[in-house]
Parts: sequence; structure tokens; C-alpha cells
Amino acid sequence: MRPSPSPWSWISSLYFTQAVPLLFVSTVAIILFKGRGISNTEITFWTGFLYLPWVVKGLWSPIVEHYKTRRHWIIAMEYLIAIAIGTIGLFMPMPYWFIATVILLWLTALASATHDIAADGYYMDALNDHQQVFFSGIRNTFYRIGNIATQGGMIYLVGRILETQPDKAIAWQYTLWITAALFIGLATYHFFILPRQIETPIPLNPSNDTQIPFIEAFRSFFKIEGIWGGLCFILMYRFAESQLEKVGPLFLMDAVEAGGLALSESDIGIIKGTIGVICLLIGGIAGSFLAARNGLKYWLWPMVFAMNIPNIIYVLLAYFQPTCGDFGIAGTFIVGLGVGIEQLGYGFGFSAFMLYMLCLVEKSPYRTAHYAILTGFMALGMMLPGMFSGHIQVFLGYPFFFVWIVICTIPSFLSVFLIRIPEQFGVKKS
Repeated sequence: MRPSPSPWSWISSLYFTQAVPLLFVSTVAIILFKGRGISNTEITFWTGFLYLPWVVKGLWSPIVEHYKTRRHWIIAMEYLIAIAIGTIGLFMPMPYWFIATVILLWLTALASATHDIAADGYYMDALNDHQQVFFSGIRNTFYRIGNIATQGGMIYLVGRILETQPDKAIAWQYTLWITAALFIGLATYHFFILPRQIETPIPLNPSNDTQIPFIEAFRSFFKIEGIWGGLCFILMYRFAESQLEKVGPLFLMDAVEAGGLALSESDIGIIKGTIGVICLLIGGIAGSFLAARNGLKYWLWPMVFAMNIPNIIYVLLAYFQPTCGDFGIAGTFIVGLGVGIEQLGYGFGFSAFMLYMLCLVEKSPYRTAHYAILTGFMALGMMLPGMFSGHIQVFLGYPFFFVWIVICTIPSFLSVFLIRIPEQFGVKKS
């Protein structure tokens, strides 16, 4: 029998692939809609509502866990995502592009949420506890590289195409077709490289094969030790971030007279999608490394502070608007520096969030389904505040909206008191 490929050969590409559709739906679509004249309230509502498949993916996670194989689901969903993104490109120049795009973004989101279930279950089955913590840095690294390729590469490419082709519909069409072709290549790579030795479906129930897996998975989920405090933490930890994620890119693009920074697609691709994501990546790697060295419990509070305090930077950017007036080119540098610092802290703080979810399901016999349900609650915590963040921003204006964001970090701090983390979780056992 041919030896199983090393985790190094597939973890990187798997989590790069996982990042692209999520970031396309949740972030790149914001830039697409804003550039083509859709209002802030419509953008935040529809891109927020597109989180719903990630919220409810626990409903079909037992199907992914018990029918076919995770490898089968991963590859099938990657090809489906490629088709959906390519079809969005086809509709870009058409009069009814917005309706068609929202529908196809829904299909992309459904396929991406299903891919997440399979990929995370595959990861947990293939690696032991210490390997999961060790490779969490690697998986986060390539997830962020996928983030750069999506938020940075796609948006920057649109900006460059616009320099020679002023029609934004055509610029987005070409960019989406390139992305779809890349995804087809990744799906084909996974068809050949993902190990088959760990792809056997799990029996419906180890103790009672007549038990319906949906009922058992959900019933046992709410019996996990510490689940209620954990759910409060998952829903509240990113309360501020859920709103900032939606409005931040709109602030960077909006006209100066509207309170924004009037940056172009190319500028946003470099600042938000490249500099910001590299800083996010560095913070995430540092968080995973330190948690593997000293344990998550040791670094929890520094991560919480790093996650929330840098949001003050957006208050300063909104009040001083450094891209206008006498700042000149230095203003763009200041924006890039501010976004980079905020994303560095967010990357470090987000490590606590992801590692805690692994900790919560560590001993569960239904880890794939239970982890999917947890990430569904995570998506709910992002979806509801994000959907209405545009309405809050329009009512308050950008400066006071970002003051509101700082106030919204308070639930994040309070939620930490509701959870318990084993002293040695994440530390290599001797």
C-alpha cells in the first residue's frame, strides 16, 4: 500500500481552499456591491444574511459525518464552489446581476459551509490532540494566505483591470473567472492528494445503530461539559468584530464627504487584503505557538485584550480622515499602519476563540457534528449584529459608529468569565 501523504502536503491547500469562498461571500462581495452602487444598508443586510448557511450547518453535519466520506464531500463541494463563482462572473454585465449574484452567493455559502464541516472533521480525525494544536498555526497560516489571495488578490486584480478597462462589470467578470479556474485546480489536486486511509464513514451510533444520528448528535451536544457558558462566550466574543467586519471596508471605500477614506479597489486590496491579512497571520501564528508552549489558559486574557483594544484605531481614522487634507501619500501609509495593528491584535486574540472550540469538543464522540454546531453558533454571533450594522452606521455616522464598536467590546471581556479551560490544554504531553 502506498504510504499516506504527510499532513504538510494537504493541510496547507485544504485550509487555503476553505478560506476563499467564505471571504468571497463575507468580505469581497461587500467591495463588489459597494463599487457597483449598492447602499450600505443593503450591503450589510445581504452579506450578513449570507452567514445563515454557516449558522444552520449543524442541521446537516450528521449527514456529512455518516454518509459517504469527508474526502468525498470536500472534493464535491470544491467543484461546486468553482461552478458557482464562475457563473456569478457570467451574470456580471447583465441588468439583473444583483439578484443573480445574491442567489449564487447563497449557493456558494451552502457549499462552503458543507466543505467546512468535512474539512474540520477530516482535520480532527487525521491528527492527535497535540498535532491539532501544532498544525492550528499552519492551518491558520494558509487560511490567511487564502484570505490574502481573496481579499487582497481578487480586489487588487479588479483595481488593476480597471486601469485599462473602466467597466467594473467586466473587471469583476474576468477576476471571478480566474478565481473559478484556480478553484478547479485545487479541487483536482485534492482528488489526488487527500489520504484515503482515514475516509471511512463513522457508524450511526457506536452504542445503538438504530438511533437517528441527527437526534443523537444534537442531544449529546447540549450535554457537553461547560456548553452553556461556552455558547455565551462564542456568541459574545466577536460582538464588536461582527459589526466592524461589515462596515470597515465600506468606510475605507466611501467618499470623504460621506465620512469615508475614499480608497480605490487597488488600495483596499493592498491595505486590507494584504498588509492587514499578513498582520492577522503573524498574530495567529504567535497565538497558536504560545498556546502550544504554555497552554491556552495562560494566554487567554492577553489574547482577549489584543482582540479588542486596537478597535480604537478606527475611531481615530474616522475622526482625522488621514487620506484627505494635508496628509498626502502619508495618509495612506497611516491607514495601512492602523489597519495592520488592528489586524495583528485580532489575529492573536482570535486564536483563543478557535482553540477554545477545539477544547470544548476534545472528548466528544461526535466531534465533527459538534464542532460544526459550534461554528454555527459562531456564525450566528457574526450574522445578526452584522446584518444591521449598516443601519447603525447610517444613523450614527462613521466616527460615532466606531465609538459604538469600542463599547461593544465589553461583552467580549465579560464572556471570558463564563468558560473554563483545562490548565494543560494545548501543551505537549511528555
